[in-house]
Amino acid sequence: MTVLFWKEILREVIDLWWRILPWMYLGYFLAFLVKDTNFFQKLSWLVAPLAGLGNLSDKSGAFLVLCLINPVAAYAMLGELKNESEVEEQEVIVSLLVASLPKALYAIVFFMGLVILSSLGLKVGTLYIVAYLLIAVLASGFGFVLGKVTLSSNCTLIKGSYEPNQVQNLKLKERLRRAFKQGSLLFLRTAKVLLPFTFLAVALLKLDFVNDFFLLVKPVFHLLNLPAQAFLIVSIGTISSIGALASLAPLVKSQVLN
Repeated sequence: MTVLFWKEILREVIDLWWRILPWMYLGYFLAFLVKDTNFFQKLSWLVAPLAGLGNLSDKSGAFLVLCLINPVAAYAMLGELKNESEVEEQEVIVSLLVASLPKALYAIVFFMGLVILSSLGLKVGTLYIVAYLLIAVLASGFGFVLGKVTLSSNCTLIKGSYEPNQVQNLKLKERLRRAFKQGSLLFLRTAKVLLPFTFLAVALLKLDFVNDFFLLVKPVFHLLNLPAQAFLIVSIGTISSIGALASLAPLVKSQVLN
């Protein structure tokens, strides 16, 4: 491996980073700017009916709404309700299944969607997001069925009435400052994973012994109608979902995957 070899890898990686990082940061900034209005809190009109479909109680309905705003706080809330015996174990299971859709929406807006669209492009990224949403819809649908069979309580949460952590009327300057700070922190956390895994994926695809290994696993992935290089995504995905997306970007760019 010569200096020229590593220069070629570095040039390709920098080109990928230049395509991904500016749009990813802009997306994080705009997402947090919107979040500092009461826009997401107003979406309880969308999430509240999910609780009714799953025969969930009002408290579990509040958990679903909070999943759309802050999933970490939502899980803490559900755990506290369980510990205080305010909801039964069966309702916790149904709540977690039904919450798949609001959690997926949150992940797409504030996390995965920004990385996916900037790294994979509009066409492939949109298809990925649609598939991700469909899986979430199926999981929530299973929760609806399980709730109808096992639960008898009905959510009476009034549409639009539950607004957790309501944001005060902040001045535009303060909203911009908060969006810049929060967006920058999340951008740095994502970049710490995205950058090294992108470099790793590009480097591995250039190494001869890795390509020899791809020949060994090619029959297995051929059964799945996938190129052998998809093994790279699967193996990295066991460590990090963002890392898997990072490894997917050079494969799409080189048209190994389309």
